[in-house]
Amino acid sequence: MRGAKAIYLVSCVANKMPYSTLARRLYTSPWFTMASDLIEKTGQPWFILSAKHGLLSPGTVISPYEKTLNTMGVFDRRAWAEMVKQRLMKGCQRLTSQPFLRVCDIGKI
Repeated sequence: MRGAKAIYLVSCVANKMPYSTLARRLYTSPWFTMASDLIEKTGQPWFILSAKHGLLSPGTVISPYEKTLNTMGVFDRRAWAEMVKQRLMKGCQRLTSQPFLRVCDIGKI
């Protein structure tokens, strides 16, 4: 994946399978399914922003959970954001030569 043009991030959703499975299959909302399907067609790397796991590879097996950033306090959200930022910075150096991440509209993929 070295030389990737973009790294896509998809947020987790509340709708989940009731059993452990690949992260890309755990989240079941129509929005998540559409977003991940579109991104996978690009062939570019992507990750899931999980309230519980932080930056999550779609191929990681995880169990269903009930956690949301909406109920986390400010300190916990900031710690979560810093953890995700550090993982992104480390991962981006391996995946792409781009010096920044670009936020995009799913409709432009």
